[in-house]
Amino acid sequence: MRVSFNSFAFQESDDSLVPVPYNQAYERGGFLTQHAGRIDVYSGAHTHDAEVRVRVRVWDMEPGTGGGPWDEQDEVDFESATGEKHVVGFWLQR
Repeated sequence: MRVSFNSFAFQESDDSLVPVPYNQAYERGGFLTQHAGRIDVYSGAHTHDAEVRVRVRVWDMEPGTGGGPWDEQDEVDFESATGEKHVVGFWLQR
């Protein structure tokens, strides 16, 4: 995953289900910003040329407290129509 402009997003795989796609309206909020059909993720570094690893857990109940040695932690709700997501990066249209 390449990160540009401090961000990337998780987005519904079927783009027709995303009212405003990530590349058309990124809004910097906190670490995670919730939108219909997508979640924007803010990164502390402007651009990552090296590999960025993303790990997502889906819980069927409230997760326990604790966690790990994370730099940043946040929580948002996300309901999926398809159950399939993809990770998208920012790109400039010319």
